[in-house]
Amino acid sequence: MGNFYRVPCDKRGLNYDKYFTKGNTERTKLSEFNSNNTRLLTVEETKEKIASLAYIQEELAKSGMR
Repeated sequence: MGNFYRVPCDKRGLNYDKYFTKGNTERTKLSEFNSNNTRLLTVEETKEKIASLAYIQEELAKSGMR
């Protein structure tokens, strides 16, 4: 549509009954994920994690650092 994007309307039905009366009736038990109940990475682990990302490796390769 020229210089514009067309976002189609949401045509999904509002029949929420299928989510509550059909399928698995057991609720999945999820626990909150936050800094208080998770092992925090050390600075070195954080550096390793960032360095392992493909995007970072590509950028380092471009700059000749890897």
